[in-house]
Amino acid sequence: MGDAGTPGDAPSTAATAIGESGTPTAGERMRRRVYLLALLVGVPAVFATWAVRGETDAFIGVLYLPFGALLTLLGLGMLTRRLSVARAERVALVTVSAFVLAQVAWLVHTAPDLASAQLALSESSFLNVVILFLFSFLALETRDGVRLSTAIYAALTVIIGSRVLPEVLAGAPVTGLLGFVRALVALGAILLLLRGLAHLKDQLAASEDDAQRLEGLAHTDALTGLPNRRALQAALTERLSGEDDCSVIVIDVDHFKLVNDAHGHEVGDAVLRAVGTALEQETRRGDLVGRWGGEEFLVLASGGADAAQRLAGRAREALARLHHPVVGRVTASFGVATQRGAESPHELLSRADRAVYEAKAAGRNRVAKAA
Repeated sequence: MGDAGTPGDAPSTAATAIGESGTPTAGERMRRRVYLLALLVGVPAVFATWAVRGETDAFIGVLYLPFGALLTLLGLGMLTRRLSVARAERVALVTVSAFVLAQVAWLVHTAPDLASAQLALSESSFLNVVILFLFSFLALETRDGVRLSTAIYAALTVIIGSRVLPEVLAGAPVTGLLGFVRALVALGAILLLLRGLAHLKDQLAASEDDAQRLEGLAHTDALTGLPNRRALQAALTERLSGEDDCSVIVIDVDHFKLVNDAHGHEVGDAVLRAVGTALEQETRRGDLVGRWGGEEFLVLASGGADAAQRLAGRAREALARLHHPVVGRVTASFGVATQRGAESPHELLSRADRAVYEAKAAGRNRVAKAA
């Protein structure tokens, strides 16, 4: 029944957590790979089109080269990770939107008449706009997606209207206007549909967030912010069914009833919060610490009996260093038990509880190992 921990099994540090916080998520890594693959195929195609058709098509000759250069820079920025996925998506959306709108403006305003303009605006031109709408809602937040896609639609309407309306007002047949109107109405309907779907997606995401928040509250101790008894019971059952060794450490704050009686529950709550913080700082990756109830805490420790014993020793020393401005020194008694065979959670915890009683009977502020 020792009460001192030996070095080793160092707890995870705040520096480690900070270092990992900037790590890209799996979704971001996947999107980066998809975009780089698309650029790997698309950029050579743009330059090849410019090389083959640049001399015969003025639009291709003027814009395809700078467009390809911008896409190349975008790809290099993503490849070297100088450009985040989110920023790359915004740059790509603005660049491609400007390119598509410039192409539509060129086709509409260089056509000799309205019939030729309708013919020049093939289905692929409007399909490009639909793809831009989709990408806007997928890559951006709903509000930004609505703004960008609405701006694209408004610009498209102005481009077409600036060519069609003057000719119709000058006496051109109204039938020349109908094809453009049908296309704009169809695009507007698609935009409204996508906007509705995006809002529905946001509502579903908000509902899922609420459900996760409620789930978290149901498994979190309101006072300390640590996992509560329900969460600890579920985690213990899961660990005992696994192949790795599982140990439990029951921690009982010494003389806590006297603290409440002498100083009130507000001071007692502050002591419990301080104890919870100290225990959490001493745990290692793979350990789980929570509030078991009242003045009791529980640690689910990984790594076998010896590692759990060392962890309990370090935690005891950490608590012994606590000094509350009202209460003074804070100590606790520890009971350590390691799973035996097919032992149930109740049996394992009962042995740890008996070890805590042994620690208290031996004078408190010490670690006892279950028999």
